[in-house]
Amino acid sequence: MTIGGAHRRVEMLPWVTALKLPWPCDGIKWSTVALRDIFNYGPAGDRKPPRGIQPRSRCKKTARWSHKGLGSEGRGTRRFCWDHLISQGLFGSEAEERRTQRWFADHEEIREIEES
Repeated sequence: MTIGGAHRRVEMLPWVTALKLPWPCDGIKWSTVALRDIFNYGPAGDRKPPRGIQPRSRCKKTARWSHKGLGSEGRGTRRFCWDHLISQGLFGSEAEERRTQRWFADHEEIREIEES
């Protein structure tokens, strides 16, 4: 399957839409996130709260897809580049992955159409 074919298949998902205008990606580069950004840190008597995700850890690519997350995930709608759409959107949690796999299994005719 070509990249264009993969893009078309993903755009068929009801919870993924292509953006008309490019936006900054909402994805996070987790390899650059420090532990003190997400956990309390410091000596036992002087614990400091997490700093939050720093700007250096945000994705610098352009988002071209909007992804509506599951309600139980509490994420809402986020905009992603292709890499983060796959890794943090469609396969970002077990529930999201099950939903994506279930939809593709229920819509096998899409694969047959594209292969012919």
